[in-house]
Amino acid sequence: MIAGVGIDVVDLPRFAALLREPGSAFEARTFTAMERAAAAARPSGDPAQHLAARFAACLLYTSPSPRDRTR
Repeated sequence: MIAGVGIDVVDLPRFAALLREPGSAFEARTFTAMERAAAAARPSGDPAQHLAARFAACLLYTSPSPRDRTR
């Protein structure tokens, strides 16, 4: 049964700036070493795009569904 459909959007320039922020532990806390290596090896040359997509997908599975919020 499908409870609902949604779209998670990540502001790519803001996300990329967050990854570049000096002293920020966001990238290391949010992504595994394997995820960061895979993003760096992408042919696009922009790891932020790959990591932003993974971040949005992660939100999909970790956020409560609207059905759970009404209980």
